[in-house]
Amino acid sequence: MLASALAHVKWFQDPAPHPTQYGLLISVPLIAAFLLTAGAVGVAWFIQHRAPEPTFVRALERFAPVAPLVLGLHLGVALVAAAIVGMLFVPSLQVGPGAFGFAILVVEAMCGIMIVLGLATRGAAVLLALLGILAMQP
Repeated sequence: MLASALAHVKWFQDPAPHPTQYGLLISVPLIAAFLLTAGAVGVAWFIQHRAPEPTFVRALERFAPVAPLVLGLHLGVALVAAAIVGMLFVPSLQVGPGAFGFAILVVEAMCGIMIVLGLATRGAAVLLALLGILAMQP
C-alpha cells in the first residue's frame, strides 16, 4: 500500500534524457507568460488597495495568534516522522545506512524537535537549509 501511495513521487530523476534548453528563456511564450503574470499581480495589487476586505476574510484574523504554533507543529512533526522512517524531507530522499546517514537523520529530527518546541527556530531553519544543500550532492 505504501508503494502505491508513493508512486506519484518522481523527484530527482536522471536529467540526461531531458537536457536544459536555455534558448527557451527568451522565447515568445515565456515572455508572454511573464507579462501576463505581471499584469495579474498588478490587478491583484489594485484590487487589494481599492476594494474593501470581505467580512469572512476579516473573521479569519482571529486565528493569526496561533498560526505560528500550528505551522511549527506541522513542520516539526513531519520532520521527526521523516527522520524516524529514514527519509530526508521527502520519500524520494532515502538516507543510506551508516554513520553519516544516521547523523543526517539525527540532525533532521533535532531540527523538527527544535521547531516544535520553538527553540532556536532560525538556527533549525539554517540547519535544514544546509541539509537540503547536502542532499543535493551526489
